[in-house]
Amino acid sequence: MSARAKAGTKETPGGGPMHRLSTLIEDLATITRNTMAPRLPGAEPFQIITRPTPLRWKALDHLDVTLQRSR
Repeated sequence: MSARAKAGTKETPGGGPMHRLSTLIEDLATITRNTMAPRLPGAEPFQIITRPTPLRWKALDHLDVTLQRSR
């Protein structure tokens, strides 16, 4: 697919959204690590990372970034 075709459709050849570096960084910034504090007696707080979309996984892979898994 040519650059003009991608610019016209605002999609990648795979059908995903086109991003500039700034919009990709904004998109990646929505990945968060949250601390969950259950209200059950004896339950310990734990952390969970939001699940990245396939596009975010691909970007993280290209950037050689690994998300720290929750315990």
